[in-house]
Amino acid sequence: MKAYAAVVGVKATPHHFRHLKASTLLNRGASLSEVQDVLGHASPLTTKQIYAHYQPQVLRAAVQRYSASPSELVAELELHPGQNYTSH
Repeated sequence: MKAYAAVVGVKATPHHFRHLKASTLLNRGASLSEVQDVLGHASPLTTKQIYAHYQPQVLRAAVQRYSASPSELVAELELHPGQNYTSH
């Protein structure tokens, strides 16, 4: 791996490529569980802490895609007026 990297003028190790592959998979839509399986990790925590480097635009897109609109949030609050929504 190092020899191939040197041929193209990149200083990289197999571990660098492992990180890059994991980050690329995540940023292109693979789930954390899928990446965990590809990397062979027993714990998703390992994958998340070491390999889950999301690009800011990917995180922004997720917030936009999965967030409720203000009117949806108001409706939810009206359905459950006594619900405690503070962080735990």
